[in-house]
Amino acid sequence: MSTLLDSIRKVFNGNTAARVGYQRDVVLTITATISSSDTVGATKTVNFQEDPTQTPTSVFQVPLDRKLVIEDIYISQSYAPTNGQLRLIVNGDRVVSYVSDINDLLVSNPSRSRPSPFVLNPGDRLTGQLIVTGVPSSGSTTVTIKAKGRYIVG
Repeated sequence: MSTLLDSIRKVFNGNTAARVGYQRDVVLTITATISSSDTVGATKTVNFQEDPTQTPTSVFQVPLDRKLVIEDIYISQSYAPTNGQLRLIVNGDRVVSYVSDINDLLVSNPSRSRPSPFVLNPGDRLTGQLIVTGVPSSGSTTVTIKAKGRYIVG
């Protein structure tokens, strides 16, 4: 007599570890603070925040049970308060995205260039740098960039 578990095993060719996969959209908020004392060419470390309730971190690690596909990078303000170049790096040694002018990323601009999508594997660590190309006239300013993607589980 066959049990329900035997039937499930038969469907998955005996692989009891098989799981149903799913996808979930995610938007990472990427921020960098630039002060008026910074010079053009200064390199600032960016912070990542997946959820507004979480503390921003300079190293974003992909959960071990999923992949992350980043499909778009954009800004939602008409222009970033201070311009710069964005470099995203995986595992400390591989540049996966480079944006030469973040002001070209305005989401409402239909002719904006879109960075090539890239995949982050389970456990990958994402870091980033903002290279300053324009300095605020006084005080400091925070540049906010969004990275839209999706988690793939299973």
